[in-house]
Amino acid sequence: MPSAPNTSFIPKRGPVKRNRQTASRQVHLFSIFSYLLFSTTLVATVGVFFYSRYIDDIRAEEITSLNGAISSFDESKMTQLLEFSLRLKQADYRLQNSVSMVSIFDALEAATVQSVKLIDLTIERDLDNQFNLTANVEADSFDSTLFQRGVFERNKVIESVEISKLEIGAGEDAPAASSSQEPPSGVSFVAKLGIPVKSVPYNPSTAAIVIPETEITPAADTDESTSTAAVADDNQNQP
Repeated sequence: MPSAPNTSFIPKRGPVKRNRQTASRQVHLFSIFSYLLFSTTLVATVGVFFYSRYIDDIRAEEITSLNGAISSFDESKMTQLLEFSLRLKQADYRLQNSVSMVSIFDALEAATVQSVKLIDLTIERDLDNQFNLTANVEADSFDSTLFQRGVFERNKVIESVEISKLEIGAGEDAPAASSSQEPPSGVSFVAKLGIPVKSVPYNPSTAAIVIPETEITPAADTDESTSTAAVADDNQNQP
């Protein structure tokens, strides 16, 4: 009887290989943010600590310097400084209120008509407010007097005009009156004019200031000339 084959209709399976399971290493975003926040806070704390120490050292140095300045303070020097500051303010006030007398005469000349002449003129300054001008004026007629007053009033520099002591026929060049002639037509009057200080300020012109040029001699030449002059003086002084 033949022997049965050593095979089976059931398929054989090979050895089963098991997959090795490894632990998952997942890094979450929240953990990274927490680490960064912690490290930043630590560094900031250390920086604030050292910066506060630095500020305290500077403050201590400034306090020491301030105490030294207070102890060495001289009240007399402060008084001198205040007096000097007051003088500077006074000088600046004087410069700001300085006037040009040329401007006053120019305005008066521009406001005087040809048929009128000034006999005398008096100028007085009323503090820093205005100049008061008093002039004895002679005109050839009464119409010239009226015209002259209008010119004074229309002048931009002259602020106030007052005409007084009007006399007809009392002019210096008026002919003597007689029974057969008409009375002279000359007119004399007193004009009081007010000119504000602010209308005639003094404005210095930089073009009119001339700075003299000084010749600069080299130091070597100066020393040589000085030594030569000294030797010459010594030779003259010797017997």
